[in-house]
Amino acid sequence: MWVASPVSGIVEPSPDWQRYTGQTWEEFRGRGRLNAVHPDDREAAAEIWLHEVERESRVAEQIYRVRVPGGAYRHVRVRGVPIVEDGEIVEWAGTVADVEREWQEERRTLLRHAAHPAAHGAQGRHRHDRRTASRGRRTRVSARQDWVSRGWRRRARRTLRVSLARTPGWGRLAA
Repeated sequence: MWVASPVSGIVEPSPDWQRYTGQTWEEFRGRGRLNAVHPDDREAAAEIWLHEVERESRVAEQIYRVRVPGGAYRHVRVRGVPIVEDGEIVEWAGTVADVEREWQEERRTLLRHAAHPAAHGAQGRHRHDRRTASRGRRTRVSARQDWVSRGWRRRARRTLRVSLARTPGWGRLAA
């Protein structure tokens, strides 16, 4: 559980965040939590949060990678809801949940679908070893599949930038 001010970031200690990331209260208070976010996800995480606060969303949700003790990164889903008093948002409260397993499974599914045409031979016969699939063994992701995934992420970021640029007051963040 976390509590944040709409303008200044995290305002209360979160023992769960401390255990999950290894950050101390002094390290993650205010906007310090962003230091635990993967460098490639940091800018988007901050922009999306600002966008949700400005829109006064009913529920803000995003998924990004967070550094855990030992230096590895895991995907988390961050959800927050505004706390409203007298028609004004006074703070946000929310949760952080580890979704690494679900994220990996979703990525594998997307990659399988993206690679599906390549799995067929000239006569349309499927070249995948069904015995391997039925035993649930994992297959290695090819360089081509990884390239498709990176391209998809670039296009998604570009779409977000264009959308933000067209939103009043957000053009400076999209640049």
